[in-house]
Amino acid sequence: MSDFDLVVTGRVVRTDRVIDDGYVAIPTDLSSASDGNAALREGQHDFGHAYVLPGAIDAQVHSRTQKDQEDFIWSTRAAAAGGVTTIVDMPYDAGF
Repeated sequence: MSDFDLVVTGRVVRTDRVIDDGYVAIPTDLSSASDGNAALREGQHDFGHAYVLPGAIDAQVHSRTQKDQEDFIWSTRAAAAGGVTTIVDMPYDAGF
């Protein structure tokens, strides 16, 4: 596991199954999920039996629908708080 900068262990959720006691090992430019036990090291976060989920993509966001009420700062903060890593803003909002 010395090739990885970060190791996250827990119940890894994939599209085809849930891996109990799995891990996600993250090198500088890639990530991969696997079965088994990752070696404990400084860059490891052990979440026990908690689920480890991938970041979600929200493909229909209206960041500036309400004038003077919302903007990209609030939209992206709310998205990140909910586990969303990518947003696609809908451009139909008139007057902005």
